[in-house]
Amino acid sequence: MSDASRIESLETQVRALKQMLFGVLALVVVGGLVAATTLQNVPDVIQSKKFELVSAKGNVVGEFHVDEHGGGSFSLHNNDGNEVIGMNAKKNGRGFLGIHDQHGKPRVRMYSDSVGAKVQLMNNRDGQLIAMGGNMESNGSMWFFRKSDEMPLCTILSSSDGGGTVATYNTDGVTDSLPASTGAKNLTDE
Repeated sequence: MSDASRIESLETQVRALKQMLFGVLALVVVGGLVAATTLQNVPDVIQSKKFELVSAKGNVVGEFHVDEHGGGSFSLHNNDGNEVIGMNAKKNGRGFLGIHDQHGKPRVRMYSDSVGAKVQLMNNRDGQLIAMGGNMESNGSMWFFRKSDEMPLCTILSSSDGGGTVATYNTDGVTDSLPASTGAKNLTDE
């Protein structure tokens, strides 16, 4: 074999190798583009038993999970780890929203269920200070003003029949009520 035929054979082989290399590179580029566009699809549903929102310092500042009773629960925490907002959808259908101070002490609570709704404002001892509520069965409403958990200062009740009751209490818990109604129902304290 002469040098000229050997050079021509090598040139043919180099051209074939170049064409194969460009073909392989083109396949890699096309495959990468297809993979990149496939990874950018947003799933329709993401499922988990618990999601956590974590700050740059690694503190959990938010949670979304199923509570111990099987209902949904969402909470936000401050940097000290104290819950400042909590929401629950109880398994029995009851809803709850709680707002806490910076130390995690409850200050406002809201409840609702098939019977009615209730809002509570809390004092520094975690006791109910003012409660407002409504009862869907009797279309009644209530207001409680308290000095402490044990003793109400004033109670105002109304009913769907247009009646109502106003009661004030002395320091011994004895009522000075002005009853003027029948049939008023109220929500029980939590």
